[in-house]
Amino acid sequence: MILDEVTVAMRRFALHSLPPGLHAAYNGTIVRMRESQSQSRYDLGMRALMWTYLAERPLKVIELRHALSVKDGDKALHRNNIPSANIILRCCCGLVTIDDETSTVRLVHYTLQEYLKSYYEKYFPTGHNLIARTCITYLDFSDLITYYRSTNKYQILNDGYALFRYACSQWGHH
Repeated sequence: MILDEVTVAMRRFALHSLPPGLHAAYNGTIVRMRESQSQSRYDLGMRALMWTYLAERPLKVIELRHALSVKDGDKALHRNNIPSANIILRCCCGLVTIDDETSTVRLVHYTLQEYLKSYYEKYFPTGHNLIARTCITYLDFSDLITYYRSTNKYQILNDGYALFRYACSQWGHH
């Protein structure tokens, strides 16, 4: 928000116009996500935020990318539907970041976790249900089932099914 401004005077004005608390700042960022992006980018950003907030463990970047590519009713992983990490980060407007050391996605600050907990029903009322359905859809991909039957199950992880382990072990927790 501040760094988007093009002059020092405009940045100072933006700095003095910041909301008076973190909750207001987070709310303002989510409003900005909705108002400054297309609907598809806003939806992607909110789904990334949902997954990052509700996941049972920190997700690898590639796991999140695969999770965000799955649509209800998919019968296969559509690799041309996997969003890039850069697109995901841009759609989240700074609320989600990537830990370069671990290649995991995390919320930008622990206070965002607290904010989302307070407003869970507002932003993600069916979040756990959506994640469980995504995991089940992923595990039901026909090419994954065929591949699983014909090879070592751990080879699947190395052959492009990044969400496999999370979906297998965590879908029931959602």
